[in-house]
Amino acid sequence: MKQRIATAIEILALGLWIGALVGFAFVFAPAAFRTIPDLTTFATVIGATLRALTHLGYGLGGVALLAALVRGARVRALLLGAMLVLSAYDVQVVMPAMEATLHTFDAPIAQTPKTDPRRVRYDAEHRWSSRVYGTVLLLGLLSLAAASQPARRRNLRPHIPRH
Repeated sequence: MKQRIATAIEILALGLWIGALVGFAFVFAPAAFRTIPDLTTFATVIGATLRALTHLGYGLGGVALLAALVRGARVRALLLGAMLVLSAYDVQVVMPAMEATLHTFDAPIAQTPKTDPRRVRYDAEHRWSSRVYGTVLLLGLLSLAAASQPARRRNLRPHIPRH
């Protein structure tokens, strides 16, 4: 019974976290890009949203990690730990670098030539952030698929009752 409850908790927590990441990447960010004309404002809104999603991920990922440990799923626990570390790295290292670069612009970033060294640096930081985010999402999908698989029994010998 404990295993079933842990399975349900793990799948629910992972599903909510991954669903939020997918919703952000494929629904919110594209819609915000289309409707917020100023790239600096867009970057600010996206940054704030990513921070909120990361905090949500800390909670849901922590719950999923504990449930995976209760289930004895060490490999999945490592995947979940990697997701949490990468999420923290993106929000605490990569995004502050992007914001610092963004504040060096005198004009809106969209008006800055793509060959400007600041723009080149910002675009490279953005690509790196996207790769980290994509890795978190991929690890999450793998973890979710693995979490939904039934646990394997360690002892494969049939139990033969003694008379």
